[in-house]
Amino acid sequence: MFAGVMPLSWVISWHGRAMSEASHWFARAWQSVWRSLHADADREALHRKTCQIANTSIELLLLVTEPEGQDFWLRPGETVELRADVETESDHFELTEEDQEITVWPSAGMGRISVWLHGRPLQVGHQRPTE
Repeated sequence: MFAGVMPLSWVISWHGRAMSEASHWFARAWQSVWRSLHADADREALHRKTCQIANTSIELLLLVTEPEGQDFWLRPGETVELRADVETESDHFELTEEDQEITVWPSAGMGRISVWLHGRPLQVGHQRPTE
């Protein structure tokens, strides 16, 4: 063997070990990223409640979200989605229904209720009659 030249078998095994360690590091890093992405999705799913409200009548339906008293008016056949962040899975929407009016209260562990139509949040007073 010449001085300063490594045997080919040593180079291959060294590179093999280096490649193995790099592959192992990459696999661990990818698994960590994968788990955190899915954990965030699971965490989001567990911490948000949704509820569909549909106006099946032939008249306008008043939807009020409390405690702010926000009003949203639904046309016949229109369906909206209520969304709220929750602390636990036992949190829920509390609904009361009267003649052409639905009032929604959040349970104790819920955040603010938002109202969505076709994937977009609605503004307070949505389709409010001018009368």
